[in-house]
Amino acid sequence: MKKIFTFILCGIGIYTLQAQTSCATAIPVEMGVHNAFFTAGSEVPQLFCVTGSDGSPDMGIWYSFTSDEIIDVELRTDVDGNTPDTRVRIYTGTCEGLVCLTGDDDSGDGYSSMVNFTAEAGVTYYIAFDNRWSSGNFQFQITEYVYVPPMFIAEPVDVSGSYIMCVVDMNGDFLDDIVVPEANAIKILYQQAD
Repeated sequence: MKKIFTFILCGIGIYTLQAQTSCATAIPVEMGVHNAFFTAGSEVPQLFCVTGSDGSPDMGIWYSFTSDEIIDVELRTDVDGNTPDTRVRIYTGTCEGLVCLTGDDDSGDGYSSMVNFTAEAGVTYYIAFDNRWSSGNFQFQITEYVYVPPMFIAEPVDVSGSYIMCVVDMNGDFLDDIVVPEANAIKILYQQAD
């Protein structure tokens, strides 16, 4: 019986070590500190979500994260005073159709990574590290914050014109409006109270 139990534990241990080697086997993680280990032959994140040079990584580490509610999330690799040289990418979508959400290389202490994003309820986010700078083991931490909606939501607006635009209250509502003078017209984009 002891041999069977030991064999089962070894099998689980091998699966645990190999489980984060591809997007399809990404380990679900929650808030807290997690260990990250590179494995030879693992899937390298191909979709580049970070500014700078892609370099030539040959290993990747994959995790997934899903929240039950909308929250702001911070992921960082400078944990307990360690500042590993890491690079991280955050994807949405499916493993067959990943979409870049954000990524980071060197925004944390030293050359560590730090990235913030808003996690929608029920959406799976894929967290992928590569070994562009180092193949050493490291830790990363995921912290949850109360979601704070943005003050302004960007919407596409046509403000093209050949003259300099300005901001002024055009209708006396004490809100600044965008004004774009043109040769034969003036475009006014009125700020709304909400």
